Amino acid sequence: MLPRFSTAEAPRVNDATGCLDQSWPRTVIRSTLLFLPSFLHMYMPTTETTANHYYEPLSRQHHRSDTAFLDGMRGLAALCVFLEHFLLPFWNGIFYAYGGSEESQSLAQLPIVRLVYSGSPMVCIFFVISGIVLSLKPARLAQEGQWLQFYDILGSMAFRRGIRLFVPCIVASFVHMLIAQARWCNLRSVVEWEGPPEIHDEFWLKQPHHVPGFWTQMSQWLDFLVDKVLIPSTWRGTTTGRDYGDLEHVEYGSQLWTVGIEYWSSILLFVVLLGTVKLGLVVKGLIITTLTGFSLWVSRWDIALFLFGSMLGHTVAFEPHLQANKKGIGGLIVFGPIFLLGLHLASYPELNGSQTAGFSWLPLAGNSRLWQSIGASMIVFSLVNLDALKTIFSCRVLLYLGRISFAVYITHLPLLGVVGWRLVAFIWTLTGRATYVKEVGGVFIAFIILLALQIWVADLFCRFVDEPCTRWASKVHECLTTTT
Repeated sequence: MLPRFSTAEAPRVNDATGCLDQSWPRTVIRSTLLFLPSFLHMYMPTTETTANHYYEPLSRQHHRSDTAFLDGMRGLAALCVFLEHFLLPFWNGIFYAYGGSEESQSLAQLPIVRLVYSGSPMVCIFFVISGIVLSLKPARLAQEGQWLQFYDILGSMAFRRGIRLFVPCIVASFVHMLIAQARWCNLRSVVEWEGPPEIHDEFWLKQPHHVPGFWTQMSQWLDFLVDKVLIPSTWRGTTTGRDYGDLEHVEYGSQLWTVGIEYWSSILLFVVLLGTVKLGLVVKGLIITTLTGFSLWVSRWDIALFLFGSMLGHTVAFEPHLQANKKGIGGLIVFGPIFLLGLHLASYPELNGSQTAGFSWLPLAGNSRLWQSIGASMIVFSLVNLDALKTIFSCRVLLYLGRISFAVYITHLPLLGVVGWRLVAFIWTLTGRATYVKEVGGVFIAFIILLALQIWVADLFCRFVDEPCTRWASKVHECLTTTT
């Protein structure tokens, strides 16, 4: 076993030689190596500091949790969101499916294939998975009749949820603001927008830029934080004469709109779990199913996805009783077609879906969010019920991506603004864009470079911000909890 060296020790002088202790340089080296991606730590001598920022070995994660496959799906979904935002400024047909417009003739726009770079259905998958994860432990405690433990865990989850979600977003968006103040975000002078014209003003023109005066820029950031992250538009109305729906603000992380929705939907889910805790499984299922359908009917797809995830969470809680029905060829025959249909529906394009072959037959064909939500629900439903899919999504690579998925989601737009989109423009100056191969090749080279950089940044953010916030939330709750 490799020896451990404490980094808490100050440099020491050897009394006999008057020289620095030889362990000190090695300690400095090991501390520096902490900034390598965590999956490389197993190949180097460890220190006590390293141990504090270790990821638990993926093999333990796999054996510890019967829902590890959900981490794998979350990791893959975060990567798809990253790819969509990476491609946005350079592809004006990204929101169309194959045949949705005269220019939309790329095979990459075919149903199911286009999921690789479609962010909206991935957000739906995030919400379903959150509903499962948040409901699983309370459902098991309720099933076992452990009411006191149920109330304790539900209260703890509700308290910690805000810290867990918002503090990493505050840190990342604040750093993004500092980058803008340092004049490193003036994209429009470097990269020409060639993406969908429908979001040019909403997305591109609101990218952070330098504002004279630090406090002015910080005030702008605070407006964004409150109006976009903490209180999303779907959870507020008009107060004190201010129309929250028409705010014009700079986006210090336009992807963070989902985090506020995640928080408030979680709180609503906790209320539903509390209100149905002592009901029988059938009655509880009917109530949650009714609430899910009603939410979808009134276009609250976010709430519907959380509630549907809660139903799946209760199903997973009874997994030992249902496992026999999900193995073998029978399960594949039943759930395989549901999975494929879910992939197809989740591929529903944001634009011209009602006029696109493969989707025009659907009722309410203009509602992309509706069909993406239904498709995402079918995908996760199939995943929960098919052992073959669980095995695929429990592979080591996807489990690692799942561990850093929240960090990828939070940090990828600042990274794109500072490095990513500029990198494409720079590589095009080297390769040229005279042919389709050169143009696409330049984008591909830039993506590979940026992907490695994104994984490294997300790994650091996860170890030094995201996971410490999770531990800190637990400690704060423990300190503030009064026992009687």
